[in-house]
Amino acid sequence: SWANRSKPTDSRYFAAGGVPVEIMIQLANQTNKPAWFNMPHKADDDYMRQFATLVRDTLNPQVPIYVEYSNEVWNTMFSQHAWISEQARKLWPGGNDSDYTKVINWYGKRTAEMCDIWKTAFGSQAGRVTCVLGAQAANSWTAAAALDCALWDKKPCSAHGIDAVAIAPYFGNYLGTPDNQSAVKQWTTEADGGLSKLFAELKTGGVLKGGPAGGAVAESWRWIDDYTTLTSARRLQLVGYEGGQHLVGVLGVENDDAITQLFITANRDPRMGAIYLDYLRGWEKRNGKLMLMYSDIGISSKWGSWGVLEHVLQTNSPKYDALLDYIAGTEYEAVVTLSASATTLSEKGGSITLTAQLDKKLTKPVTLTLSLGGNAVQDSDYKLSAATLVIPANSLSGTLRIDAINDTLIEKAEKISISIGSIAGDARSIASPLQLTLTQEDTDQDGMPDDWEQYYGLNPASAADATLDKDGDGVSN
Repeated sequence: SWANRSKPTDSRYFAAGGVPVEIMIQLANQTNKPAWFNMPHKADDDYMRQFATLVRDTLNPQVPIYVEYSNEVWNTMFSQHAWISEQARKLWPGGNDSDYTKVINWYGKRTAEMCDIWKTAFGSQAGRVTCVLGAQAANSWTAAAALDCALWDKKPCSAHGIDAVAIAPYFGNYLGTPDNQSAVKQWTTEADGGLSKLFAELKTGGVLKGGPAGGAVAESWRWIDDYTTLTSARRLQLVGYEGGQHLVGVLGVENDDAITQLFITANRDPRMGAIYLDYLRGWEKRNGKLMLMYSDIGISSKWGSWGVLEHVLQTNSPKYDALLDYIAGTEYEAVVTLSASATTLSEKGGSITLTAQLDKKLTKPVTLTLSLGGNAVQDSDYKLSAATLVIPANSLSGTLRIDAINDTLIEKAEKISISIGSIAGDARSIASPLQLTLTQEDTDQDGMPDDWEQYYGLNPASAADATLDKDGDGVSN
């Protein structure tokens, strides 16, 4: 009830009552940004009326207002769904409609009642209020059924001041499901930790068997297309109450450390920023209006990487920079990534091709100077085919070859770490290095490396000498 609501004088605001409306109004007035208010699912008519009146009288009249009943009532995981299901069954007992259909109808009814209350409270200023009905992005039926609310005697709900439909068109959620765990985990064994395949699946699809056509972002755009059709036909706005990437393990996959690390690293990668910019432009192209990217600041963990920034002192990130570019109408800087044709190369004639890939063509060449590390030594254990890796103008990629040098020394497998040291051109790089292994050849597969056999006068092409005892000490070679 309104009498029991949170108040500015409360000692803390994160209890069940939430942030006091006065504080929310103060924040909106100071920032001059749209205010989005959610009415609690148990709020009575008086609570809504008092809330609306206070907003009307104290919020800057120039600040847009959005009001929504509860949050994700369609989502069966939330307690508000269970409570509303109980109310719906009481109101419409029996019949042939499922409990879920009754929930969606009751949600439409209560949203309509809320809209009537708010619009009445604002009177001649009712145009300040955008009344929102939330729905599931992947299922436009949840919006259509709530707008029609066929079970209510005052139907349709859409005739009661509803102005907009809100969805949360996240992309990439299927990558964290148990069905895809094995395939995604396999990506993490590759030289770049799986990033190239993950971003290819997000952008164009076709990497994950059974994944959506065109990839994760294209799937989200198809959901938005469905809602564009629905809202256009009903002359409603389409807004986003949440949005962005949804790379997080679920139903046990959150406990897979390798996948969690891949998802966290991907969120910190410049390619994610480029995808965010494309995603938002796709939203705008489909007539989407206000979009709230979830969320502003949050620590990355196995429960997700939701924040566009990870702490309050951070001033930039790929996702945050992309949002600023979108708001400013500027282009996101081109991103160059590095990949290898294999993760191992044999010391005996082995070769690997490095490929530098741009996410968009540039009119000028991009030249990469590589940073090399590991215990393998350049020009002793391996050599590069060129001093720099060049992506020509108007091209998306350039290549460079790494060739192994057979030094005949007896040594263990050696490591080569490769990253982009510096860039000459209008692009920025990822930070994750490639890890390659220079292996010792064992031509006859007798357990003795070729270099060892050659050093001790054995035949690298014959496995028979493995059982010989060259020095007569009773132990085979």
